[in-house]
Parts: sequence; C-alpha cells; structure tokens
Amino acid sequence: MATIQVVFVQLLVLCGATSSSQQSKYAVLEQWAAFHGADISKVGVAQSSHAGQVLALREAVDPGDLVLSIPFGICLSSDWSKEDISKDSLFATMPSFWRLALRLLYHKLVLGNDTPSGESFFAPYIDALPRKHALPFGYPDQELQRVHGAGVNEAIQSQRDEVARAFEEYLAPLIANHPTIRADVFTLEELQWAAALAWSRSYRSADPNDGSDHFTFVPVLDMANHRARPLPEEQRQRFVVRDVQKQSRFIYAPYALAEGEQYWHDYGVLTNQQLFTHYGFVPREKNPDDSLAIHLNLTAVGASLEAKQLLLKAGVIVDLEQVTVGPFYLYLGGLSPGLMSVHRLALLDGTVELSRAGLVLSGHPVSAANEARVRAALTSTCSTVLGNLPWSVEDEQRLAELEEKKKQRPSEQRQLMMLRLVNSERELLSANIEFFAAFEEEALAQLMAGDRSFQEEL
Repeated sequence: MATIQVVFVQLLVLCGATSSSQQSKYAVLEQWAAFHGADISKVGVAQSSHAGQVLALREAVDPGDLVLSIPFGICLSSDWSKEDISKDSLFATMPSFWRLALRLLYHKLVLGNDTPSGESFFAPYIDALPRKHALPFGYPDQELQRVHGAGVNEAIQSQRDEVARAFEEYLAPLIANHPTIRADVFTLEELQWAAALAWSRSYRSADPNDGSDHFTFVPVLDMANHRARPLPEEQRQRFVVRDVQKQSRFIYAPYALAEGEQYWHDYGVLTNQQLFTHYGFVPREKNPDDSLAIHLNLTAVGASLEAKQLLLKAGVIVDLEQVTVGPFYLYLGGLSPGLMSVHRLALLDGTVELSRAGLVLSGHPVSAANEARVRAALTSTCSTVLGNLPWSVEDEQRLAELEEKKKQRPSEQRQLMMLRLVNSERELLSANIEFFAAFEEEALAQLMAGDRSFQEEL
C-alpha cells in the first residue's frame, strides 16, 4: 500500500489513446472532488501511453506552494457505519484491508451508477478506476512461466490464496445473510478486482489508539505514479501533511515546478519484486531500492562447531535445529556491511578465527582465507540463481522491442513487466558476482599480514 510521500519530475510526454468516455470520467471525478472541497486546480488526471493514469501540473508552482489538498470526507475508508448492512457482526472482526475492499465492491455493485439505486456518493471516483486490474496474481499461469525462478511466484500464489480465503470467510457469509449482496454479482472475479485495487492504491495509517492499520482510498491523489527516492527522508514530511484538525491531506511543492510536469508518489522502499507483485509494474530505469534474496545453506559450510553455532545463534542466523534462517539480500552495490558480517561469521573456521569473531560482528574480515571462502560461497550461489533465471537472446530482443513500442496491448504490457523484472534480477546478480570478484590482492595481502601478527601475539 502506498505511503504518502510525493515529488515531481519533468514529464516529457503526456500522450496516448485516452477515449473521450474515459477522459469525461476523469473530468467528472475532478468536478466532484472540487465540489466537495478538494483543491485540485493546479493538477489534472491524464493518460500516458506507457504509465496509465497520471497527474500532471496545469500551471507552474513555486517551492512551498500548495499543489493539491484532499479532504478526508471524499476518501473511501473501511468504515461501514453508514451502510445498511453495517450491523453485521462480521465487520467487527474483519481486517481493515478486507473491509475496504468489500466496501469498494458494495458501492460499485449495489450503489453504483450501473445499479438501480445509483446512489453511491463515491460513484464518480469508482467510475474513474480501471475496469480490469493489472496485478500479476491475475496473469494466466502460462504467462507467469516467464518469471519462474525470479522469486515472485510464491508471493503471487499467496495473493491468490488470500483472496480465495477472504471470499469464503467474509464475502460468502455476507451473500448468505443479505439479499442485496447477490451471489451472481459478487463473484470471485469482482473480489479479485477490489483486492487488487486495495493492494495497489490504498493508503495505510495507524490508529492513534491501538496502532492498528487503517486502509483508505484517496481520490485523485491515488492517480499518481511511483518514483523511488525522490527526496531525502528528512524532507518528506515537510511537503506532505495529513492534518487531522483540518481533516485534509495537503501536498506542497518541494521546489519550483513547471506546467506539464508529472506528479509522483514515492510509495516507499520497495524492490522490483514488490513493485511487480503489489503494483503490477517494474520501472524501466534502475531502481535504487532494488534487492534480491539469496539462500546460502550455512550448515553446508562447516557450521558444526559448537562455538560457531553459539555465535550464529547470537546473531539470529540459525534456528534451534541448526538450519538457515536467511534469506540474505543482495543490493546493487553488493551486500551491506552488516550482511557481509553475517556471511563471514557463517564461514569462520578454526579456533583462531573464532577468537577474532568480534571483528566479524563489527563488519571487518577476520582473515584472507575466511574472506575468500565467503566470496566463493556467495559467487557460487549468485551464479546458480542467475543460471536458473529464464532468459534467452530472444528475450533480450523482445524486451528492446517492447520498450520502443509506443502503444502496447495488455498482453504485451504484462510481457514487458515480466521481462523487465527478470532482466533487473540478472543485472543485480551479475553486478554482485563482479563485486565479490573484485577483492584486490593487496587487500588480501594486508589481511594475511594481519593474520600473522595476530598469531604472533597469541
């Protein structure tokens, strides 16, 4: 779910085939939001051929200027208190996420513009939402073979299972107890649509009383796209304000913005795997927050000495049965110092190295021999994972072809996202193999000298 961190970058092209009917729905959404107190005069919803729905600046703004504000009153929350079926005891135990997804579905299928009542307050917002969701858990299984080995299949299956459980535990009882919730309308496919939108568009905030999660749709604001790390962490709260007293969300410009620039969210620190499974896209540019989990079997590299087991347990590296807890995460710049320490600790050998384990925990190599073992194990693991990724010369050619294609069919968009994901993992693994191989001989020599000095002191 998106956090509320926002920035702007130059929008080079805002184009694409937006039907007049879809554009009119965006216009109705903007008019409805403005009528109910939203200040969106400086932004508008548009359609990009590559990015779907976007927000674009209608006029230039200076640093610190208000760009838009959205009152809480037009936000679709998980609060059912105003609906006819709100007294159902099921809502008392239902998680906020599923209350939100089902409330969206209720307003679409019972109260929406396409229903006899047509009385939903949120109809202009719901009409502007995509009719089909684009999350991978809805991809055909045959297509998902393209990402087999890319680490996302388990997450995708988990989403499918979660929706199926929610249908049985929450939606089926509501269908049985309330005539307005008809089985022929409230289908599994509709629940999948609502869940996908809740996963990819809702905002999460903590209840000040008990700290529990509350999920909400924020109209207009949720049309913005993601860009990683646009602002330093310490600056973000200055430009995005959730004002409980004024009952609105306020977004301010962090610097001067020109007419035609696109309005971006920073959804948070997310890997390409997370962006793919929870939002349905993979960025074309390098993701500075991307990482990849690898599994290194610590028990297979001599982690049997009792002293070593105690160290590994102290570092929460192995569980009580002496098996790997992992996983370990690779980043574009290799392993973080702390994670390198974990691997060095796992491959310690002999009493001398064990006695110097404090250096490992501080992020330093213990010896040249241990450093070589660590890098050899990591290189081998990375090479194995890389070799198992589905990739061919044809895939590389197809990726380049789709990147240059201005208008893509839905199946081509899905294919492009999967090719981007696998290619980004290939690049990350290759970069780390190079990183592990780049340990200079001079550094090894210094470590060896340090080993001799230490042994002389003993």
